Amino acid sequence: MSDTLDSLPGFDGGDTQFAEEPTGPVCEKCECALPDGKLSACPSCGWYASLGIHVDIAPEWEQACSGQPTSGPSKSHAEVWATLVPKWGWLLIGTTLAVAALSLGVRLYTVEDPALRTVWAVCQLLIGASLFAACHLLAFFMAASSDTDMGVMDLVVSPLKGWMKTFVKLPERFWVVNSANITLSATLFAMLIIGGIPYDAVWNWGFKAPAKKNLLGAIAEKAGGNGDMDMEDALNSFADDAAVSGAPLPGGGKSGVPSGIPERQAIDALVIGYELAQDSSIDRLLLATEYNGRLYYAGRVYPQFTEEEAKELPMKFAQAKAPRPFVTVPGSATWLEPKFTCRVTYSRRVESGMLQGIIWEEMLGEVKQSWLTPTK
Repeated sequence: MSDTLDSLPGFDGGDTQFAEEPTGPVCEKCECALPDGKLSACPSCGWYASLGIHVDIAPEWEQACSGQPTSGPSKSHAEVWATLVPKWGWLLIGTTLAVAALSLGVRLYTVEDPALRTVWAVCQLLIGASLFAACHLLAFFMAASSDTDMGVMDLVVSPLKGWMKTFVKLPERFWVVNSANITLSATLFAMLIIGGIPYDAVWNWGFKAPAKKNLLGAIAEKAGGNGDMDMEDALNSFADDAAVSGAPLPGGGKSGVPSGIPERQAIDALVIGYELAQDSSIDRLLLATEYNGRLYYAGRVYPQFTEEEAKELPMKFAQAKAPRPFVTVPGSATWLEPKFTCRVTYSRRVESGMLQGIIWEEMLGEVKQSWLTPTK
């Protein structure tokens, strides 16, 4: 009894195909043929033989290994950039552009109002810089709390060290980074976009430059040198000892300035009096300058006060009036105590000690009252 294949139930007489044994390398887990002997992972089950683990296989890579065409259209440039830049990166870019747009709007709104532009720009600059410094300190302390190697000197020596550790924690610490981004952008755009910042006024903290020591020494030589003299006696004594207009200079009448030099020279001077204009404003100042430790009447100058000085100096001058000039001066004026100093430029100095071609430069600091009041 022998049965044939044709007599078996369910046999339809078709051709029977048997699976062929793979001739190349195979996966040791699923025994699937590997299309390339250099592949490290099986495209079928994802077995990574060299590491002894299973890995996830991307469908596109599996299709490429099997020779099938990859599906789906190619990505556009925008989609590629959207994938490369994380979400928090786009948020940083968006906030920066928003601050720039706000600054540009302020610039356009204040075209016809420069004063408002200046106020806005200065406020935005100072507030932005202050808040950015606070964000910098916050980022440093947050990084130092988790890194024992960071010290206080890193705050100045390695200012980016704290920020690098903060960037690693993104997007967890996005609020710190974005706050610093907003404040820094506001500071920069106040200068670059809004403009109109009077930098001299921003960095001027109200301190006047002191007069040079040689002038201060000449003023204090008699006014503060004798303990038994009051201010009135000191003024009289110093006026008697100081040179007067027309008196020769020490050193044989030499001016101390070589002749033939056209360059203007700057010198610190003592304001000894002033003249009023018809509108009762200060018209000219009478000056005295130092030479070899002595004061000499130097001449008159038309001052150019700032707005603040034009408001404050008349009141200060009224409170510092003196009965007579600190040095002998021809003519009359309203005399002042020796406490106000200024800086001028001149073309040359004549033998009498007077300056020619005097031009105003700036008001300097006041002489301290302790220098003019004798110590008991």
